[in-house]
Amino acid sequence: MAAALGAILRRKCPRCRTAWIVPPQEYCGSCRRARDRARGTTAQRGYGAAWQRLRRQILARDPVCTLCGTRPSTEVDHIVPLHRGGLSAPENLRGTCKPCNAGWRGRA
Repeated sequence: MAAALGAILRRKCPRCRTAWIVPPQEYCGSCRRARDRARGTTAQRGYGAAWQRLRRQILARDPVCTLCGTRPSTEVDHIVPLHRGGLSAPENLRGTCKPCNAGWRGRA
């Protein structure tokens, strides 16, 4: 039964269109590795040791979500987004829980 279900859900990799994948995979193994290489490390994307230190400071300052006030803060959110000229300064950062941070996107 499980093998039959896997055969029904099987689809081609959206990147190379040659390898077959079964959900929840998004890409085949070789395409996933190529995507990860092109993406770069966390430090190359701007989330190195300095960001991790700042993130820990903000989560210590805001232990409870600043949006809902009920759940613990697990993520750091820019009040004014970087693409709108905001900075990664403590005054522009707040601690949020994952559901609030995901629901807040694009409304600042």
